[in-house]
Amino acid sequence: AAYDISIYLPVKEFSNSVKLLKLYYEDGGTDLCAFWQPEDSYSKCGILGFSLMNHSAVAGILFKTKKHTLRLEYAETNTHWYIHHVYNHEGYTYQGLSLGYPFGKNMQSMFLKHSFSLTPSLKFSYKLGYYRAPYRKSTLQEKVYYQEFNGEYFFKKYWKLGLFLKFIETQNYDTNPLPNQFSIIQEDKRNFIVGLSLSFQFENFLKQKSFGMI
Repeated sequence: AAYDISIYLPVKEFSNSVKLLKLYYEDGGTDLCAFWQPEDSYSKCGILGFSLMNHSAVAGILFKTKKHTLRLEYAETNTHWYIHHVYNHEGYTYQGLSLGYPFGKNMQSMFLKHSFSLTPSLKFSYKLGYYRAPYRKSTLQEKVYYQEFNGEYFFKKYWKLGLFLKFIETQNYDTNPLPNQFSIIQEDKRNFIVGLSLSFQFENFLKQKSFGMI
C-alpha cells in the first residue's frame, strides 16, 4: 500500500521565468493496518484507524525554468523492504541490481541535481549525493558520498556526444554485492569513473524522414 502527494505552487503568477515549482511526498508500506480488517483493531492502527506498516518514504522539491532544472530529494527505506521468505537472500533484485529503490533496503539517501542548457545543442548536469546503509539497527554503516557530471553535445541533427564523470568516496566498504544483504568491513575506498559515448538519434532521424515524405 502507498500514497503520494504533489503540491504545485503558483509561481507563474510572480515570475514568468519559472516554469514549475513542485513539492512531493510518497509513503509506502509492506502492508496496511486497518480497523475494518478482522485481524486488526482500531487501537493499534493509529489515530485515523489505518496506517502503513514498515513504511518507506521519498520527499523532494522540483524547480524548473526554461534553461534550468533543480531537484533536491530525500529517501529512506525500511529494513523489511525488498525481501521475502520465498527469496530471503537475493531479495527483490535482478542480477545483483535492486528492482526497487537503487540502493536497496534499510538505507537513507539525499541528493541535489542541477541540469542546465548553455545552448540548444549543449547541455550539462551535475549531481551531489550521499547515502548510508544499513540505516537502522546497526552500529557499523557504509557511508557513500558521490559527485557526478554529465555533458551532452548535439551536432549534425542526429548525433550526440556524451561525457560522464563520477567520483565516489566510501567509508566502511560493503563487500556484499546484493543491495539487500550487508557485509561491511572497516575499510575506505575511492573510485573515479570516466565515460565517453557517441550515439545516433535514430528516432529523430525517422521523424524527420517521415515528415519529408508527407
